[in-house]
Amino acid sequence: MNKYGVILIVGGVFIILLFSFLHYVPPKRDVITIIESEYMDKEGIIRDYGRKDNVKLLSESLGLYMEYLLLRGDQKRFDQQFDVLMDHFLVLKGSDTFLKWEIAKGVSTNALVDDLRIINVLLRASETFHNVAYRETALKLFQTIQEKQKTSAGYVDFYDWHHEERADTLHLSYLYVQLLTKLDPAMKSSDVYARFRERHASLFYHEYYSYDTHTFKEEHKGEVNLIDQFLIELQLTSIGKRNEAFYKWAKSEMMNDHKLYGRYTKDRHPKPAVSYESSAVYALGTQYFLDNHDEQMAKEFHQRLAKFKLQSQADYDSIHFFDFINYALADWKYQHQ
Repeated sequence: MNKYGVILIVGGVFIILLFSFLHYVPPKRDVITIIESEYMDKEGIIRDYGRKDNVKLLSESLGLYMEYLLLRGDQKRFDQQFDVLMDHFLVLKGSDTFLKWEIAKGVSTNALVDDLRIINVLLRASETFHNVAYRETALKLFQTIQEKQKTSAGYVDFYDWHHEERADTLHLSYLYVQLLTKLDPAMKSSDVYARFRERHASLFYHEYYSYDTHTFKEEHKGEVNLIDQFLIELQLTSIGKRNEAFYKWAKSEMMNDHKLYGRYTKDRHPKPAVSYESSAVYALGTQYFLDNHDEQMAKEFHQRLAKFKLQSQADYDSIHFFDFINYALADWKYQHQ
């Protein structure tokens, strides 16, 4: 064989190796292994991104991870995250018990949705793992929310215990209506709850309620974020008030186009307002159709979600924990429905 033949063979092998490298997909790893190696710091606190710098330590991440651990029945790790909650997020001020929405200097506010998510998972874990401390902590947190974040019309988004001020808005994705009406039966007669139940929009919801004007308002004029919409629709489904217009629209879009985009216009016939898809949309959509006992559509959403290969990434620097853990929650619920 002459030298040109050798060069061609070596060059061919190099191209094959290069092509293989560029298309290499890391093997699928367990969700908890990924979280502990990519998102968790040395104190067991979840970062919002897989990188080490420019990250936030959020109560949102904590609550979502605790929810996942409860689904898997992992009491040991749940206990560890409960310790993180008590040691790093909990704030005692007189007889009040607060949760910081973020671990950072000067933070003195909570976030209603994150608190309610944690309260909900603690109450469920108390029964599953037979730990009364979870229940006691949950009820103390809720007592403070009732005292500081409840108005005559309903609950508000957050409370600042340093300035002793509360928000004058309520985002509907924050409502956790099933939990609120269980712990506070008077909630059923509140202005926000009553109007929320009766559905004020034919397809998409306005995102928040203003207590100043007593009206529902848009977060973004003329557009909706489908993550927000699915979160709201999950709330409605939990109390048996499914929005039929949204249910049929989401189903039709997936059946016809086999995809959904991240944002849509608020037209009579909504059109994509962006060109990207969102794993969180498919994750929440999977859970939404599971909750509505539509297994075929849950399968459609789950298959689309699987294409993101979130358990087979080379790195997680740019993947937000919200996206990853909602993928994990949806996948677990789908596999164990």
